[in-house]
Amino acid sequence: MHRWAIPCFSGLLALCLHAGAAQFSGMAPIGSGGIEPARAAAISDALQNASLAAGATVRGTSDSQTGGYSEQTSVQGAPVGDYQLLKEWQSDGFWHVILDVRPAMASASGTALPSACGFDRYRRKVLLTHFYVQQPSQTTDLLRVPEGMQAYLARQLRDTGHYLPQQAAYQAAFQFSPRFIEPQQLPERVHELAQRYGTQFVIGGIVRDAGSSGQRLKLGLGSDVREGESKQILNVPGARFTQLGVKTTPTDRRFDVEVFVYDGISGAMLARQMYAGQASGEVLQREGTEFGSPRFFATDYGRMVQEQLQKVGQLLDEAVACLPMTARVVRVEGRQVYFDAGAEVGIRPGDRLQVYRLQPDTLPLQSVAAPQGSTLGMPEKRTGKLKVTAVQPLFSTGTVEGVVAPGDYVRIEVKETAQ
Repeated sequence: MHRWAIPCFSGLLALCLHAGAAQFSGMAPIGSGGIEPARAAAISDALQNASLAAGATVRGTSDSQTGGYSEQTSVQGAPVGDYQLLKEWQSDGFWHVILDVRPAMASASGTALPSACGFDRYRRKVLLTHFYVQQPSQTTDLLRVPEGMQAYLARQLRDTGHYLPQQAAYQAAFQFSPRFIEPQQLPERVHELAQRYGTQFVIGGIVRDAGSSGQRLKLGLGSDVREGESKQILNVPGARFTQLGVKTTPTDRRFDVEVFVYDGISGAMLARQMYAGQASGEVLQREGTEFGSPRFFATDYGRMVQEQLQKVGQLLDEAVACLPMTARVVRVEGRQVYFDAGAEVGIRPGDRLQVYRLQPDTLPLQSVAAPQGSTLGMPEKRTGKLKVTAVQPLFSTGTVEGVVAPGDYVRIEVKETAQ
């Protein structure tokens, strides 16, 4: 018997060596289940294509036998990283998708990519808004999914030391309908939420897929049949009384979440990324399990979800590391100014900030290629300088040179605060 292995198909060698993100297509027939199952299957097909392109391992066995020759071959793709859905459409009874897929190495470490800016001592205020669940029927075994995601991400971001997160229960940064793939972006709502909660950045998201697949059989007692399972009572004495039967339960389950990061002043989108994963084993949750609870994270599915959510902090780092800390002026008394950032943010007596004001009586800047209704933000101008004289936990005071009014912005200038 002979065994052989080939690390990559020769025709895919160039793609195997490609270190950046690449685009891959997938397709699946639209069956009786409708668009959503076909969409999930098309995404899986595209990810499989990306997996093979990243480095396909071909394994085979051959065995010379009397009067003949037989061989078996199996192909296994390499792991891939996160993806972004670029395009999808329906044609000739098939659902088509195009994904932008990152190599696994780009996100496996869980650490931020090198940045020319880095973080200073100032913590950025971040608002975590509502996370939509695109198909609520897929999460009937979990309680409080949007709230659990907000709470977990808030703890994660606070622990980094870079952020001061807040949670806006039932407040969304954009409008989304499960009938449409693309959410409706609302820069004005983002700006209003940031003003109301006093934050610099806003985060929202959509759980695109939490569906299960595969089947395995196991014995079950009682009425312990969860969503996604089925059960057949055994035809033996006492089986109906005890509800003893054979239960069919899923073996695999996905968790695909798309995350959006916005600037609170302009309402502009700073980053958008899809994080996708699949778990095998015990993927359905016991009754009463809350999303993000210790009991949830102790399961095979919960551990995979936790790995995906931990990458959100990296996305935020990449989006805002080069943007200076910004706060709002809340009161002016002569030359004394109060603004809503204090010791909790990292402000110290003696810090120097610049004062900015959105230019009145001007229209938002429009991009030539932007969709109708979207803007680049409002023009602003610098109106003065401020020196911090006293610091409280949640606010600071300082003396100003120039023109300042409540609602203006104060911003740390990197060149004046380099450590």
